[in-house]
Amino acid sequence: MGRGVINPCNFRWNAKEVAYSLDDCDTHILLVDDAFLRLVPALREHSAALNTLIYCGKGPVPEGMLGLEALLAMPRRFPTRAGTVMIWRRDVHRRHDGAAKG
Repeated sequence: MGRGVINPCNFRWNAKEVAYSLDDCDTHILLVDDAFLRLVPALREHSAALNTLIYCGKGPVPEGMLGLEALLAMPRRFPTRAGTVMIWRRDVHRRHDGAAKG
């Protein structure tokens, strides 16, 4: 079973500040919704730790990203790798449906 920690992400930060926090926490997986999709190229450029991007928006899954719905339908919830998971959703503070189950 994979292990991870869920970290909040400040949506007021720019891409360089977010990338710094990803690297500081050794974050490998990032969930991104439509509101922050435009920052993905800069995050990829500035973060050395980030290697898996999971799209949790409403549109088609962008190239180079995994789709959340497809991953949830798989026997394992996420590709497992030791490290940290950061959920980056604009509305995460309003959601109470749980975040990660092992």
